[in-house]
Amino acid sequence: MSRRRLASAALLALLVAAVPIAPGPTAAEPAADADAVIEQVRTRLRERDGAEPDASAVIGALNDRVVALDGKGDYAVAAKLAKLTLDYADRVLGAEHPDTLQSINNLANLYESQGLYDEAEPLYRRAREARERVLGAEHPDTLTSVNNLAFLYQAQGRYGEAEPLYRRALEARERVLGAEHPDTLGSVNNLAFLYQAQGRYGEAEPLYRRALEASERVLGAEHPDTLQSINNLANLYESQGRYGEAEPLYRRALAARERVLGAEHPQTLSSVNNLASLYQSQGRYGEAEPLYRRALAARERVLGAEHPRTLISVNNLAFLYKSQGRYGEAEPLYRRALAASERVLGPEHPHTLGSVNNLALLYQSQGRFGEAEPLSRRALAARERVLGAEHPDTLGSVNNLAALYDSQGRFDEAEPLYRRALAANERVLGAGHPQTITTQLNLAVLLVNQDRTGAALRQLRTLDERMRGLVAQELASTEQESVRLARLAAESRLQHIVFTLALAHPRDPEARGLAADVLLRWKRLAADEESVVVRLARTSQDPRVVELAGSLRGARAELARLTGLSLEKMNAAQRESHRTALEQAGAEVGRLEVALAQLSRTFRGQQARRGVEWESVQSALPTGAALLELRAFSPFDFKTGKYGEPHWLALLLPAEPPADWAGGTGEAPPLRFWDLGAVADSAAALAALGGGDAAAAAALYQTLFGPIDRELARYQTLFLAPDGVLDLVAFARLRVPAEEPGAAGAPGASAGRWWIERQALRSVRVGRDLVAFERAATPAGGMLALGGVDYERFAEAAGPGAEGPRAAGAARVSPGPGGTGAAPGRSGADGEGLQGEAGAAREGGPGAAGAMGFAALYPSYGGGAVGAMNERLRAERGRFEALENTGPEVAEVLNYFWEPDNRTPRKEPLTGSAATETGLKTRLAPGRTAPRVLHLATHGFFLAAQEGTGTGTGTGAAPVGGRDRALTLAGLALAGANRGLEGGRDAGGDDGILYALEAQDLNLEGTDLVTLSACNTGQGRVDVSEGAYGLVRAFQLAGSRHVLMTQWTLNDPLARDFMRAVYQRWLTPAGIADPAAALRATQREWLGGDDPVRANPRYWAPYVLIERG
Repeated sequence: MSRRRLASAALLALLVAAVPIAPGPTAAEPAADADAVIEQVRTRLRERDGAEPDASAVIGALNDRVVALDGKGDYAVAAKLAKLTLDYADRVLGAEHPDTLQSINNLANLYESQGLYDEAEPLYRRAREARERVLGAEHPDTLTSVNNLAFLYQAQGRYGEAEPLYRRALEARERVLGAEHPDTLGSVNNLAFLYQAQGRYGEAEPLYRRALEASERVLGAEHPDTLQSINNLANLYESQGRYGEAEPLYRRALAARERVLGAEHPQTLSSVNNLASLYQSQGRYGEAEPLYRRALAARERVLGAEHPRTLISVNNLAFLYKSQGRYGEAEPLYRRALAASERVLGPEHPHTLGSVNNLALLYQSQGRFGEAEPLSRRALAARERVLGAEHPDTLGSVNNLAALYDSQGRFDEAEPLYRRALAANERVLGAGHPQTITTQLNLAVLLVNQDRTGAALRQLRTLDERMRGLVAQELASTEQESVRLARLAAESRLQHIVFTLALAHPRDPEARGLAADVLLRWKRLAADEESVVVRLARTSQDPRVVELAGSLRGARAELARLTGLSLEKMNAAQRESHRTALEQAGAEVGRLEVALAQLSRTFRGQQARRGVEWESVQSALPTGAALLELRAFSPFDFKTGKYGEPHWLALLLPAEPPADWAGGTGEAPPLRFWDLGAVADSAAALAALGGGDAAAAAALYQTLFGPIDRELARYQTLFLAPDGVLDLVAFARLRVPAEEPGAAGAPGASAGRWWIERQALRSVRVGRDLVAFERAATPAGGMLALGGVDYERFAEAAGPGAEGPRAAGAARVSPGPGGTGAAPGRSGADGEGLQGEAGAAREGGPGAAGAMGFAALYPSYGGGAVGAMNERLRAERGRFEALENTGPEVAEVLNYFWEPDNRTPRKEPLTGSAATETGLKTRLAPGRTAPRVLHLATHGFFLAAQEGTGTGTGTGAAPVGGRDRALTLAGLALAGANRGLEGGRDAGGDDGILYALEAQDLNLEGTDLVTLSACNTGQGRVDVSEGAYGLVRAFQLAGSRHVLMTQWTLNDPLARDFMRAVYQRWLTPAGIADPAAALRATQREWLGGDDPVRANPRYWAPYVLIERG
């Protein structure tokens, strides 16, 4: 942030080199004899210019040296020289000469830099008043003094006094210099900076944008002032928690500064530091650390070990270590930063107080409360004096001291501090600011510890709305998918606290209701945000949206193409070129997604979905049904502020609560929660679940649902909403335990039955999907069925491309299981292998939680058969084998199709070489009427992601440059896919492999059912809360109401028979209107029949239909 514009600053290095004070010792410190110093400068000027310098030249050189020392952080030496210069100017030029006033200004700047505000203020006032008398009220130098005094007031938190001065400087500069003069733009920036400091973000942003846009026009895109404006706007976004918008700006500023100023210029190093700080705020510690280390090492070389900016880097690296629990590494850095700041800046400079605060927090984290408290008190008292009672830093200290008392059980001392900080944060920063949210969450935890549950719940309910708004904004503005998910996980702390509270107070209706609302609103939140963007792209007639959507479809197709390329035949230069292209493609997809997301906020129906209440979900349940909502959560210890190991949470929401739930209280609670135990306890049972092993199926059911089996058995229909890795389980094939005869609610079932035999099981992503929301404006019609694919030919063959062969996704597939001879399986791995990806580690403490990923849930699970099979697919790059039964399957399902209103049904087959990727995309393009049913009978694949390899596995996998797009891991093989593996393209430029990333752009608006009659189409990379990222998610995003998918390898002829039976039950005029009921009837027919092969759950159980309201 530029607070003053001195002509000498731009030529700083030249002036210092041109007019040194003296060689030897006097270069480090001015001579004690002022006359000697002045004579040395006079001599140097005479030697340089060949003429006797006048007093103004000497004073100008001295002032230049002061500015140079200020820039280097040599404040003590600079102050001595500045005083000497001012005394000399006063003596020879007079108290109000312009050069004297410049000397006054320089000395005031030095005091302000050191936090010596009381010394700086009278000097700034003297300079301003004298310049007004001598030069006039609107002279540029006078306006510089006005600006500098305003900057001092802002540094002290005296915002009410700073604002009119900033406004005066801006308005006068606009009149005198023009609206786009660099000094005017400096005033625009400064006023914006004041608004930002006050939390007046809505007023700051247009000013920052004005300064940036004008700087780009007037000075150029890479002028240092323009880059400063970019940095300022990024900093505003970071302050608001708008990390997704901040990152590309920080990256742009850093890249440009490296080009223009050099890798070790102080401004470049500021950009390095800022980007690292952003990463740390997002929990991206691995990316932050090398940047912090780079900034620190370079600042030590360039600026010196005790320059204020070097000390900022020392502090920041320590803060990173503390955040990671590396306390032993953090403490010496904090101590170094504090001791040096006290020497260089003084004991009450804001930077010094920041170091005091941070060291106190470190001690608090270690339980060293006796050492932490005096530091916390010192930081708060000094910040109140120096910055003011409502400065954001002061409020941070108020919160921190409250948290210290809270940690020690001193609740009566902590509460008024929390309330003071909360009220002031709401006024100054706003209700949705991250600092406000943290303080409010801390207050809620304290109220729980005081047994004031009702008051705590009121705070938590308010927080639910505030945090959803903050996270939704972040999801809509972040380019990288992995960062979006990490951000969502990092903000899961409210959920863990609310769930823990509901379990601890099962009879409290407010606790139960809030927990149910939070669960139903937060689960799959990212998917719903994405669906709004995708729907906007499909349906909008706005020319801006149409253009953006078209560009996004092209960018996704290019990213999918690049992701699939093999590196095996590339040399080093080609690999590097490919890496760059892939990174650029990922960045372009992210940029376009964010642009569309910003426009999507106009869809009001999405706001309704985010605010759904459990009562509306209950009302949508049919009689005799219940919702079983599952969620992985970390129990919260309210006494220690720590989060435990992940557990499974179950919410059971019946259409009508059983009477015996009343328990003698007179009124039955409408819903109940259970802790189903540690997630790790079910890992072994999940890993053992394979093919048709009845014992493993019974063991998994007992592990997960044994404690609540009696409750689940009550209902005719259960709507299941799994979470995380449970998305990959076919629940129909689990076995229910024996029930005691005559037990309350027992249906009298015998032991050993498959779960689907006891009651109807229906799958939803999340319970709120049962609530009907906005439907498609144009009804879908007809049936489009694809199968009998010719994987060797495109409809119009295209020559091989220059990119080289596509990496796997194809396979040499072994014969199908179950003694069916040589019929090929639809490609994919055998069994129910579970795939997952590690998440960030968590840190405990009041109001703090991190991401929770698959490694934390299943630390001992290695990925199973799917991972091994995908590794082999990538390494071998096999071909897709023909599926001879899928062609007849297409003919048969089309034969059963009819329209319920007796219209002539539109039946469209895509078979043989006509079943191309281009043909499918064209038929399902935006603006075309979507089919009522889309049937896809072909090979499916899922490629397991492995840490460090981007989106693929094996030596031929292409990295993604850090942009891990999970929807590039799954896909379908279409016509010419084997040609595509060799670099071929169809007439439309597609390669015959439809990745999930591309499938989400298909137009299925109003489609009732998509059937993925292929192997492993339910597989995907697992994310806690968001579920599996794969084909199912893609087709849901594309608009389909229901998706029928498979959880493991299909036997080709048996798959044909099964699909024929499902469609016959569903689509014929006398059939079952509900596809889920038709699926269950078919499954029960197969498992109860005389054919032992069909009765094997391997052949009837992989099919799962995911429903939406």
